[in-house]
Amino acid sequence: MVNLTVYVDESGNAVLNKPEHIKKFPFFVIGFVVCQEPQLLRKKMRRLMIKLHKRRKYYRSIMELKFNPYSALKKQSCSKIEIRTRWEPHFDLVRKQANSLIANTVDGVFAGVLDKRTVGRNTWTSERIGNFLFSRSLYQNILPNVGDFDDLTVIYDRGRLDPKRTQSFNRYMQNTKFNLERNRTKRYAVNVTTFKDVNSLSDPGIWAADFVAGSFRHAYLTGDQTYVDILRHKFVGSGVRRLWFK
Repeated sequence: MVNLTVYVDESGNAVLNKPEHIKKFPFFVIGFVVCQEPQLLRKKMRRLMIKLHKRRKYYRSIMELKFNPYSALKKQSCSKIEIRTRWEPHFDLVRKQANSLIANTVDGVFAGVLDKRTVGRNTWTSERIGNFLFSRSLYQNILPNVGDFDDLTVIYDRGRLDPKRTQSFNRYMQNTKFNLERNRTKRYAVNVTTFKDVNSLSDPGIWAADFVAGSFRHAYLTGDQTYVDILRHKFVGSGVRRLWFK
């Protein structure tokens, strides 16, 4: 029996009503990590965090690894100067070590990328467009390209949605699956799909998805493919679904 776990996390946000923010940060990315041995991934990510803590390469009080820990550092009352001089010099090392670990442990990675500048005036909301990118990436890009499996669990960061919207998100995902079946465009066999929202502190698999999402967002924002290239040999299919509206 082959059981797959898909971890999901986001980088950036899908806010569509703030033009200045969109201009500065145009990309919203959802990162996916596919693995048959989630317990091994969790163990290795925790060990990496402990090692980085001990070597003073990562702030000891931050108990989860992040591609960009800037906000977490601010919550620890670190000043901008301290972040820039004490911790930013280690970001590159942390990213490379985490991505190398991910690439050597998991079975696949994928990213859904939205260019918010292309959305324009229409009926999309940030929640709806995030759900759309999530569902299409999973059902149309990932599952048809990961081979045969018996059971699937999708685990995403609890911070992704307001708790009141979790049930509506689950319904959205199920309805999308039913629509694919009805339209005869479903290209994978398994029917059992479990969605779980978890606190990222409790499951380091979410950390791995954060690094995938952060790596792709960094590449689209800066043109620097360094971190994506480490993951490239684990791409599921083309590795990315781009949601442009123009």
